Amino acid sequence: MATDDTSLKAEVRAITDYDALILDDTGLQELVSLTKREIQSSKNNEDIDFYADLQAERTLFWLTCLFAKIKTGEIDGGSFSISELDVDSSGSNNSFYFDNFWRNYHSLGGGRPRGHLKGQRSNRTYEYDNSATDPE
Repeated sequence: MATDDTSLKAEVRAITDYDALILDDTGLQELVSLTKREIQSSKNNEDIDFYADLQAERTLFWLTCLFAKIKTGEIDGGSFSISELDVDSSGSNNSFYFDNFWRNYHSLGGGRPRGHLKGQRSNRTYEYDNSATDPE
């Protein structure tokens, strides 16, 4: 887990294999800053502490990786938007990045529920009528 922008950038470089010749330090820092603003805007929360919350940090990490891939031209970013990050990545090598981003993004700040929810209605009644098979 990254603890600051410097360690986050090191992790991004490690997984993308983008050294300073591909994406210089200034460009990568700009991506980290842009990514933070995008997540804060999308979650409507300017107070996200990216390095105190594991889901926030991982969301920042994976989206920074995706933005780095867009910036370097590895992923087409033509209609790319965080609110509709619905790029058809199935069958591509980048689905790993998208899947990990979405898993963490949806968990950030409570996110959408995962798994099955039990119905809480207590006023249900069921009647069984199978007159077609009842003997006459």
